[in-house]
Amino acid sequence: MVIGNSNFFLISLIFLISLIFLIPLIFLISLIPLISLIPY
Repeated sequence: MVIGNSNFFLISLIFLISLIFLIPLIFLISLIPLISLIPY
């Protein structure tokens, strides 16, 4: 029971960390085409 709970906590922690890193990454990837479209 305790092992299952700790595994669930670990998986949720990894999921949260990956979300925190993925959201800015997706935002930057979506910004790159917009920046390249703007004529200098």
